[in-house]
Amino acid sequence: MLAMALIPVGIVVVSLVAGFAARSRLARNGLPATRAPQAWPPVPGKWGPLARSLIRPERTVLILAIWLMLLDTALALAAPLPLMLAVDHRLVPCLAGGQP
Repeated sequence: MLAMALIPVGIVVVSLVAGFAARSRLARNGLPATRAPQAWPPVPGKWGPLARSLIRPERTVLILAIWLMLLDTALALAAPLPLMLAVDHRLVPCLAGGQP
């Protein structure tokens, strides 16, 4: 159990050390360690038209994905129901000595 907790910590430490080593090597060779920030395109005043224009080509896929997420949630919530019905209506009367 301790090994399972230490393995991710070791991976994070190794990746941090490798990143810092690469950054210092780039700085030593005269290359900039980070790039200068680039100018972003102007931001529109309202995001609604931009969002609609980006979503419009993929509307059917988006609707299908939302429907499948809702269906998955409903089925996950209803999963214990068949087991409850089987236990309450079949198993409990049999254990009590009644007929199934």
